Amino acid sequence: MQASKKISRWFGLLWSLCCVGWSFDAQAIDLHLRWKQGQIFQIYWNTEQFIDQEAMGQKTQIQQTIGTGYTFETRSVDTAGTARVLVGFKRIYFKVQTPQGVLEYNSEKPPQQVPPLAQGFAALLGRQFTMEINSQGKVLSLDGVDKMIEDVMGSLKAGDAQQRAQLQLQLKQQFGNEALRQMMEQMMALYPGRRVKIGESWNKTLQMGGAVPMTLKRQWTLIAVRGGYAFLRVKADILPNKNSPPLRMGPLELRYNLTGHQTGTLFLQIESGFPMRGKSKQFLQGTIQVSSKAPNVPPKMNWPVKINTTIDFRPF
Repeated sequence: MQASKKISRWFGLLWSLCCVGWSFDAQAIDLHLRWKQGQIFQIYWNTEQFIDQEAMGQKTQIQQTIGTGYTFETRSVDTAGTARVLVGFKRIYFKVQTPQGVLEYNSEKPPQQVPPLAQGFAALLGRQFTMEINSQGKVLSLDGVDKMIEDVMGSLKAGDAQQRAQLQLQLKQQFGNEALRQMMEQMMALYPGRRVKIGESWNKTLQMGGAVPMTLKRQWTLIAVRGGYAFLRVKADILPNKNSPPLRMGPLELRYNLTGHQTGTLFLQIESGFPMRGKSKQFLQGTIQVSSKAPNVPPKMNWPVKINTTIDFRPF
C-alpha cells in the first residue's frame, strides 16, 4: 500500500511537470536586444583557427588564436530601441604558430618586451570606439575605429617599414570598421523579428568580408527557455561572398572561393536580449585564387586551403 502511494505521488508529480512544460512551451516569446542606458556587459571573444594550405607547391600549416575581452557600455537609447554603445578593449590575447616559429602576446601576463608583430595588438588595450546598433543587432554605424588604428600605429616605435605595413594590414583585417561590424553582427544579428515558440526556427543571412569573405546562411532554432535564458541552436551553410573585393598583399591579389558549414549553440539573457555565451565550429575548404604582378611569380595561381575554426564567447 505504501509503495503504491509513493508510485502514485511520483506519477502525479511527473504529470504536473509535463503539463507545466507543455503549457510553457506553448508560449511564444519575443527575442530582441533591450538596451538600457548605463548597462554594461563584458564579453571575451575567442577565435581559434587551424589552416592547411598549399602555396606554390609548398604545404603550410598555421595555427592562430585571437582573444579579445570587450566591454559594452550603453550610453543612450532612442525610442525605437537603437543604442549608442561604447565598446572598449579590456583584454587581448594573440598567438600564431607557423613553421617559422611561435609568436604570442597575453595582456594578462605581458612579456617584458613585446614582439614587433604583436605590438599592434598590445597597443589596442584600453582603446575604445562607439557603435550605433538597433534592437535586432544590426550595426548602423561605427565611430572612432579609423582613429583608433591610427593612434595604435602612431604609438609603435619598433619595426621597419615592411613590418609596420604588415602589422597595419593585420589590424585592419581583424579590427577595422568592416571586421568589427561583422564580429558584432555575428554575435548579435540573430533575432527572429517576431515572437517564437520552443522548437521554432528562423533564417538569417550574414555577409562577411575581411580576410576571408563569405556568406553565412544561418538557421536559428529556439531549443529551450530556463531561468531567464533562451537556449538557441544554429546551423549554417557557408558560401563565397562574391561581392567582396579581393584582398591585396603587396603585389598579390587574393580571392577566396571557399564553402563549408557551421554549427553552434547560444545562450541569450531574455531580460536584456544580450547573447551571454556561445560556441560554434566552422569548416571551410576550397581555393585561394591568386593574381600576381611580382617578377618571377606566375600571374595566376590556385592555392588549396582548409580552415577549421572554433569560436566561443563568454562573460569575464
